[in-house]
Amino acid sequence: MAQIINRDGQEFTFPDNYTQEQIDAYFNNLENSNQSQEETPKEEEEGRGILTDVPVQAVGGVADAGKSALRLIEGVGQDMKRKFNVGGFTFGDNAQNGIAEYHTYEDVINNNIKLPVSGDPTVIGDSAFEKAIPDIDDADTTTGSVTRSISQFLSGWYLTKPAKGLQIVSGGSKAVNLAKATTRGAVADFVAFDEETGRFMDMVNTQFPSLQNPLFEYLSSEGKDEGFYEARFKNALEGALLGGVMEGLIRSPGFLKDQLGGFATWIKLKRRAIAGETKDVAK
Repeated sequence: MAQIINRDGQEFTFPDNYTQEQIDAYFNNLENSNQSQEETPKEEEEGRGILTDVPVQAVGGVADAGKSALRLIEGVGQDMKRKFNVGGFTFGDNAQNGIAEYHTYEDVINNNIKLPVSGDPTVIGDSAFEKAIPDIDDADTTTGSVTRSISQFLSGWYLTKPAKGLQIVSGGSKAVNLAKATTRGAVADFVAFDEETGRFMDMVNTQFPSLQNPLFEYLSSEGKDEGFYEARFKNALEGALLGGVMEGLIRSPGFLKDQLGGFATWIKLKRRAIAGETKDVAK
């Protein structure tokens, strides 16, 4: 005759020749098995390592700069359209004649018309051009984050290269070259960084808190509600600082390699200094 044991509202059947020790051993094994399943952590998704994250973030910086440049054009264009009541065209089924129809700005706003190219005139970043630029995941490493910021700035630097007045004149005085580089850096950051993507100083304040100071805090964007033009203005100030650094680098051969190498050396020295301060405090 089988033995029926009721435990925790469930019935368990054991052979008639099972001793109490065998039954207890079964329940102990069952409890241990349930506990091990509950304590087993879920496998976390592994992030990209430094070797794969750096090239991805280099591309991400270029994409961010492209989107920012488009948003600058779009933001200024929206203000102009609003001021001069300029709308846009709709085509096909969205036009009354089935071919093409022009809508004034007031018509677009009052009737919630979404234009096929510029998109929603009240939203910056809704254009068809920006949607064509792929989104790149955020950095998984500190080096990747630094690489993305540098790549974004360099993209803006070369994006503004065709502007004749911003080019560095060969043979000019150091003061003239510095002034032009500072101006070009300001324009580069004004174009390449928008009010949403953050700034280079955000990365500096986050990754290297020992470098924080009132100027860097003013230029950072984290936790601040900034308007379109205020954010771009701060971008320009930050770019002016970086542009002065770029002037000496861009006039020398292999400037990018030297820049990255010097930046890495600077980080190592800074960490050693911080470690030394920590040791002194510990004493």
